[in-house]
Amino acid sequence: MRSRNLRSAFTLIEMLVVTIIIGILVGLVSVAVMGALDRAKEALRYFEVQQMTQAMQTMSMGSSAFPPADLRMANATDYNSAVAKWFKRNYPRYDLTTLKADLEAAGGATTTTTFDPAFSLVFWLVGFDPDPERPLNGHAARMTGADTKQWKFEFDKGRLVNKRYLMPGATVLFDDKNANSAPDLGEKYRGYVYFDNGSYTLAFAGFNPYKTGTGASDYFFNAESCQLISSGRDNILGAGGAPPGAAVPYAGFDADNIANFGGGNTMQTFIEKQKNL
Repeated sequence: MRSRNLRSAFTLIEMLVVTIIIGILVGLVSVAVMGALDRAKEALRYFEVQQMTQAMQTMSMGSSAFPPADLRMANATDYNSAVAKWFKRNYPRYDLTTLKADLEAAGGATTTTTFDPAFSLVFWLVGFDPDPERPLNGHAARMTGADTKQWKFEFDKGRLVNKRYLMPGATVLFDDKNANSAPDLGEKYRGYVYFDNGSYTLAFAGFNPYKTGTGASDYFFNAESCQLISSGRDNILGAGGAPPGAAVPYAGFDADNIANFGGGNTMQTFIEKQKNL
């Protein structure tokens, strides 16, 4: 009877082939998983900017004007400032002579001297005291999460840092590379920012709100309402402004930013789609 020559083990070449195949499959799965995680993070940020935008709409309190991102006041009697006009219109019983002091009590001495659209976002969305004569009573506690009863948006308390709202997963507000205690162009800024249409000509940390282009007929996106922007996965706002051109709609730091007008797309993808319409 002829005996059979049975193999009980793989050859070295077969093992190498199997190892390579497994490595390729693991790599493909890893890429797919990472892509899915990135899309989930982008979806979360877009959901948050949309929810915050809707909450801002409620702060108009029946008027067509969104709350001003610019909280600056030249002095205690600067009743022509955007913030004074908003309180005069929406809280007619509020004594405006205390407004500047109340603003600084809520956010610090720089609140009325420095344009900060990340601070103003939280300032408005934590709501106000029910007393129409003292709407800013206890506002500092609302901005830190110590008092949430009047909140218009359900902030994650763990992401409220220095009265600004951080990106998901962030732990610090910005990288202070030159030790000037302020965010600058190119530094990682990890907070959401809010611009009402009255503040579109202002810049923050080297960033300008987004425009359709640089021509005379071009305009700011959401020209009649507001822009609310997430700095994307890299946590850097970039320069904003108009797209740099058809060949590269947005690149670098701006490319992964997510705005409330982008339909859930990054700015790079959003502008690419706009140019193909």
